Amino acid sequence: MNGRMILRLVIIFGVLYMSLFGGVVEHLSFMKVIHQVGATLVIAVWLVSLLARQTPFPSTPLDKPILFGLTAIILSAALARDPRVSLEAAWPLVIHAMLLYLLVDLMRRSRQYERWIMEALFITAAVIVLLSFIESLSWYFGISLLPQVQAEISWPEIAGLSLPPSWRPLSLALGNKNPVGYYCLVVIPLVVGWARTQHRQDHSYALWGLGGLLVVVLVLSQSRGAYLGFIGMLGMQTLFWLLEERNKARFPRFFQPLLGTRVLVALASLALLLGIVLLMVFVLYSPDPDDKSRLDLWQSALFVFQDNPILGAGPSQFATERFWHPHTEFARSLFLRTAHNLPLNILAEGGIVGLVASVWLTVAFANHWVRVWQHSNRSQRIRLGAVASALVAAGLHNLVDTFLATQTMIPLLIAGAYTVTRGETPPI
Repeated sequence: MNGRMILRLVIIFGVLYMSLFGGVVEHLSFMKVIHQVGATLVIAVWLVSLLARQTPFPSTPLDKPILFGLTAIILSAALARDPRVSLEAAWPLVIHAMLLYLLVDLMRRSRQYERWIMEALFITAAVIVLLSFIESLSWYFGISLLPQVQAEISWPEIAGLSLPPSWRPLSLALGNKNPVGYYCLVVIPLVVGWARTQHRQDHSYALWGLGGLLVVVLVLSQSRGAYLGFIGMLGMQTLFWLLEERNKARFPRFFQPLLGTRVLVALASLALLLGIVLLMVFVLYSPDPDDKSRLDLWQSALFVFQDNPILGAGPSQFATERFWHPHTEFARSLFLRTAHNLPLNILAEGGIVGLVASVWLTVAFANHWVRVWQHSNRSQRIRLGAVASALVAAGLHNLVDTFLATQTMIPLLIAGAYTVTRGETPPI
């Protein structure tokens, strides 16, 4: 086995491990140490390789906001009520930034590395589909093959092979239904984008099949946040389809004024804003206790921010700081460790400085994306549209959850690195 094949397997294993276990092993001290030390060693080996190759640290259009954000995170952690906990929670965020630069470096070095990274992401998605299939069969046939699946009922014994009146939410692959739905949500548009731009027909068919299976897993995860993001993702994919000139030509002439790029973007932005407003109204008047518990969390986040307006309470401090502002009308919220709304969580734990860093990073990425889009061919635009769809979908789901663990960050880091390196290497 040559060195390139070993590197390919290392990339696949790395993406697979970080997606299935990264950042979700805090309850197991031994596994937590393995994850944190392992991630640090990977970054250290990469930095040594840069020195050995006499290659400068990769620069990107995101350098300034990333540096500003990391500085803010470390200062916020050092000044937190419990600095040890906050500094430990800040370390994975630093690792995420370094992983982005590692991915950028690999993608710049070779188109082959870029293909391997995307291959690793799609293989991981296929593993999640397989684990979800095993989970469903284990539950349906009442077999206790897995500790997460209770063999309480065997549907075939009770009602033949008929469908059960309700389906168990899929959660085995990533430990909870919401991360399962979220991961599928982010990867689906990437799979579709790459399927549409494959030169080999067999690869295209395989990716289309994987995309369809991921949609099934997303639906069966029963994650309503993922459903919300999926609607937004479909809207974005429709937008990019309409932006293709050959698709515009299919519409009657009197529709053409509505198909201008600026008009379409304005309509999409208005629809997105309206959707967010409707979401807030839905949560406010929903009878479901899970929805109502988010109101407790959001109110607490605002009060924590009022106490710590500049740098916030510090990473991973919301869970304890909120008890100084106990909005617990619905007891379910007592067991939740984040604000279940990413912007509010950033305000509570990072303050105004953290929010400024997040907005700066978002604007810098969007500006780079637009510049690359303007100078890309059709194939690259399809993939860039897939990246944008994935990020918008992730943003919508993060309005009702907070996904910052390595597990859920991996597909976003890969999509981000791909976008950053566009325009620097020829299309695949």
